[in-house]
Amino acid sequence: MLCDCSLKFGEFIVRNLSKKFAEFKSGRSGKFSKSADKDFYKKVKKSGCFNDREYLELNPDVAAAVERGETTALEHFVRHGARENRQFSRLFDRDFYVKNYADVAELVARGETTAVFHFFQFGIQENRQPNALFNPTVYLNLNLDVKAAVDKGEFTAIGHFFQFGYAEGRSFTSFVSSILNPAAFQATYKQDIGSFFNVQTTAEIDDRQAIASISADKAFFIDIKYFRAQYTQQLEAFYGFSVAELSDEQVKAYAFGEGAKIGARLSAFNIEAYQFQFAAQLTAFYQVQSVSQISQQQVVDFMIGEGIDIGIDLSAYVDIAYYRSIYAAALNYRFGSEFSDREVIDFVFGDAAPFLDEEYYKRLYGNILTADGILVANLDSTELKTYIFTEGWDINKKLSAFNIEGYRIQYAAQLSLFYYGSTTPPSSNPPSSGNSGSGNAGMRNSGSGGSGNLDNLPLPELSDREIIKFMFGEGLKLGINPIAFVEISEVRQLFAIELTQHYQVTSVTEISDNLVLDFLFGSVSEKIDYNYCRRVYGAQLTAAFGVSADRITDEQILDYVYQFGLAAGFKLSAINFEAYIERYQAQIAAFFKVNVEEVSDLEIEKIREFIFDAGVEQGLSFEGLVDVVYIRHTYEAAIASYYNISAEVVASLSETQVLQWFSTEFAEIDLEYVEYEISQLTVEQRNSLLASLGISVDATANFTAEQLVKIAYSSEFKAIVEVEGTKVTAIDLDKYREKYAEEIFEC
Repeated sequence: MLCDCSLKFGEFIVRNLSKKFAEFKSGRSGKFSKSADKDFYKKVKKSGCFNDREYLELNPDVAAAVERGETTALEHFVRHGARENRQFSRLFDRDFYVKNYADVAELVARGETTAVFHFFQFGIQENRQPNALFNPTVYLNLNLDVKAAVDKGEFTAIGHFFQFGYAEGRSFTSFVSSILNPAAFQATYKQDIGSFFNVQTTAEIDDRQAIASISADKAFFIDIKYFRAQYTQQLEAFYGFSVAELSDEQVKAYAFGEGAKIGARLSAFNIEAYQFQFAAQLTAFYQVQSVSQISQQQVVDFMIGEGIDIGIDLSAYVDIAYYRSIYAAALNYRFGSEFSDREVIDFVFGDAAPFLDEEYYKRLYGNILTADGILVANLDSTELKTYIFTEGWDINKKLSAFNIEGYRIQYAAQLSLFYYGSTTPPSSNPPSSGNSGSGNAGMRNSGSGGSGNLDNLPLPELSDREIIKFMFGEGLKLGINPIAFVEISEVRQLFAIELTQHYQVTSVTEISDNLVLDFLFGSVSEKIDYNYCRRVYGAQLTAAFGVSADRITDEQILDYVYQFGLAAGFKLSAINFEAYIERYQAQIAAFFKVNVEEVSDLEIEKIREFIFDAGVEQGLSFEGLVDVVYIRHTYEAAIASYYNISAEVVASLSETQVLQWFSTEFAEIDLEYVEYEISQLTVEQRNSLLASLGISVDATANFTAEQLVKIAYSSEFKAIVEVEGTKVTAIDLDKYREKYAEEIFEC
């Protein structure tokens, strides 16, 4: 932890970090010719933490470039390595650094820095730990000669340790660790660490590699909370302090040292037994020859993910009693006083727990401190879920803005028909065990609640996630608007800043309920093609708004689709994503390594990625899945250019030929880029261009997709942009980002 003065200083420098990183990240040419490079170069040189040889060992591609005389190790690190978050030393643990410092994690999440950049820019001077074992304060207290040199300004604690201390074998930690006894450590974790570092014997593993393995938890899996709970007496007897006073590093050190001697379990998972029993499934999933090539973390990930999905009963391989104990209150609330082991597994690792909107919960309760002294707002996804359903369990706290149980009651027939093919569910929803039915948790924790005796209602046995999926999928198509089951006013208040920024308005009162709903869940805006809607549903939109479709904003179209469009059967784009997913769900599942049942839950961007990448490579047909009439008309100029024919001839092309163009070229066209380039023209250039192409656009109207395509592929437009020195790539957003990088970073 930092002292108060360090925190205040940290707050001051964080305000400047984004700008510094953006300037540095843009990538300069010339040997340290720019201020950002110079500043960073000086800090790296002065730190004593950068070693040319080790950087090249850890980055063989850089070593090859150095060998060719293209750069030097330090030059590459300053210009590229730090912003690429490249490993520069085995003593610096990038994962630990981000996880251990919430302010750094927040900046990294926003793309404003990397762990490596922050460490050199600020971390060294602030005495931030580079790994889980090294403590700068302890290092100085144990090495008074170094402390004297640091006090004189000759070194920093971290710089001395990296440059001299570790090689000299100086003490650097406040607790006994099996790492300081390499023979014992390597004997205990011979297979795991040997596999991790790809060596034949543990004799080849140096101490630095052992430290990297321990601090990153990559070779094996340890659950600190579990170990604290199960071995409280042993930890307190060994250290002489209460377990609450021990750091995670101290617990970890005991676990890998004394704990290993007594056969202590590192987690609630019986990893070795599972690995032995399901070796075939593990090797097939990770596409390796032997389970020895799979880390314990990967085994655990499989156990609670793919393993459950393919039907492997996890209950025999976990400490069920432990989970029953720490989740007791939430489990009792969900299932009653009695519940099976399988229900415990489903609750902890599956979908049986109530639906949780993480960002919503953090907005409401983010300032609460956990028992570990961490703000709820700073917990990651796994930590948050564990906290909410264990120590943070409170039936009066809302987990989302949705009244899921109210929706379940109101639309029980529609839910049953969709999921079971009958308006009567296969069960009258009796309690799984004990007193309360499985639907109760959602009602008591999600909004305004419901009423009536639920045990007597024929409610479908569906998880909260299945209800949510229906609400924003089939339910919308049936004309069921979920707004009545959402705390819209609360969402407006909690996300006021984000809403006004997203929709570019000054007040949230200017935003309709439907747009607030979409901001919260994004089910329609993720799929909608506004140009497509203007073209295909122009008559309906004009009738609704009283102006031509090209004058109707995207937000107005989105609002209209929620109110009327979906129920009227509106298609959201030229691609029928749902039909594509249904036809090729097996191929999509294989590509993303998920179950077929999970394909419909994938983000639409991932589906787009598959369609125009793997889908095209596999030769998956678009026949019947694309609005060919719209594509032919709107992209006439692009298709003509592709086939080197006149625009008039495009009308005579076969559907197969249009789809051939669509499969290879459509994804490369970025109409936003075209529109941006047009906006950069002078008034004279714009007027001349539009006149030459016979395009008439009012200043208050939007360009249609057809007009933008016609402009992009015209010789007149290409002539203008070539004079201006711009390369038209028809029309690549990556090039746009590259060209206007500085402007983007300044925003």
